[in-house]
Amino acid sequence: MQRKWKLLKLKLEPMSLILIIIFTVICIVSLYFAATVEERMELYFISRGGYGENAVYLRLNKECLNSRDLIKLVEDCEYSDFKIMQDERTDDSLNSLRQVYIKGESDSPPIISGRYFNEKDFNRGKAFAVVGSNRKEEIVKKDNELYIQAKGKLFKVIGVTGYHIESKFDDMVIVNMDAAFFETDNNRYILDAYSGRSKGLSSNIYYSLKEAASEKIYDDAPSPITMLDIQSEGIDRLLQEIVNLSTIYLLLMICFMLSSVAISFEWISKQRRKIAVKRLLGWSDHRLKLDIYKAYLFFAISGIALGVVIMSILGFEITRIESIFVLIVLSIIFGLLITIPPVQKMLKVSVTEVLR
Repeated sequence: MQRKWKLLKLKLEPMSLILIIIFTVICIVSLYFAATVEERMELYFISRGGYGENAVYLRLNKECLNSRDLIKLVEDCEYSDFKIMQDERTDDSLNSLRQVYIKGESDSPPIISGRYFNEKDFNRGKAFAVVGSNRKEEIVKKDNELYIQAKGKLFKVIGVTGYHIESKFDDMVIVNMDAAFFETDNNRYILDAYSGRSKGLSSNIYYSLKEAASEKIYDDAPSPITMLDIQSEGIDRLLQEIVNLSTIYLLLMICFMLSSVAISFEWISKQRRKIAVKRLLGWSDHRLKLDIYKAYLFFAISGIALGVVIMSILGFEITRIESIFVLIVLSIIFGLLITIPPVQKMLKVSVTEVLR
């Protein structure tokens, strides 16, 4: 017990406390940076309407093509792993309805509970819905199942969606398009390929659908499907903010590293006599390095723990466990890097010179 107390006292010297504080600040800055970038990425995704960056906007020629025809073209298409979507405001409020049809794999919005659509939910003659978090009050229970009504039709609720920040998705109801084929005044569709596939897949699918649709009408008729040139507002600004935040974070980490190296030299210099005695007792350089690195591991973990506690007290929500894991690993690597220069210099000093 007394030995452990002496070890703790050694590690809590003024220079040790300063190193722990530095790791604490690094933890707080890193958590804040990660949360801010995550929020900007969500805003980026929301500003695009929840579509991928390579999504294609389509317009149908209603004189020769409707939603049912489009779905038939999708079913016969040689490509897979994409979805077709159409949005509509259902009333004067923010409430909106999104119709979706998925073929193969597809990206999912954040799911609070339940699940999102998959390919097996379509062409079954059943009506399913994923509900925004602000629309949960409209859900009714019937025969031990949850339902929501959209444009006079009941849809079985399979999931609830929503982001960490307020968005239009909180007021949206997403339904499978083949359940009702609601005709809307909005003649705009979105073709969005799965993000795990090649960037040009959405465009390739568009041209494939257009070619298939053109074969079904007369040559002199207007184009059945037209690609729209639409760019979401604010996307470039959000991306620039992420770049700026990353630059600031990198500069801060460099400043922390430089200051930590200076303090590490001071901390190790105060351990010179103890290191010299250990060398006289037969400790190898490798064993001495491990002993010092163990102390820095203590500083890193203590700083991270203190940083997490402080952010929790301030009401900071840690949404991703993997972010904490990455932070711990980076902090440990950071601790090793700032230790290498002073350790190398200290081990070059002779025992006689230290004990003189």
